[in-house]
Amino acid sequence: MNILPRLLYLTAVLAAQTATAQTATARHDTIPGYATRISGETIGYGSYTPMATQALLTRVNTGQDTITWETEAVPKNYNGDTVYFTWV
Repeated sequence: MNILPRLLYLTAVLAAQTATAQTATARHDTIPGYATRISGETIGYGSYTPMATQALLTRVNTGQDTITWETEAVPKNYNGDTVYFTWV
């Protein structure tokens, strides 16, 4: 079985999705989707960006554990119809 055509197809699909996501983000001013932890367990997190050194963690063993966080504030002078938040 020749795997090269499948790898090329997968690479093209991923490149198209990445370009689409970057274009959508580039068109809009975004607001950080995480500013402060309100509740939930935190763990150390290895990330590609130095901004993300910890992560909020919840487990599904009891159904009672939750995570809660606050986003950056939407500017008072924002007059758009939609607000876009970004997360790492």
